[in-house]
Amino acid sequence: FAKSFDANGNLLQLVRGQVMGWDARNQLQHITTVQRKDAPNDDERYVYDG
Repeated sequence: FAKSFDANGNLLQLVRGQVMGWDARNQLQHITTVQRKDAPNDDERYVYDG
């Protein structure tokens, strides 16, 4: 359970294999929705204004 969150309390995976990445401001930066061995992964990326 402790490995489910980073030191700031951000969730690290939605479900197994869907990795979430956070920036220093604890804003979600990306999610890997599908990981593949022989092809590029499917990623979602987020950009915040301000």
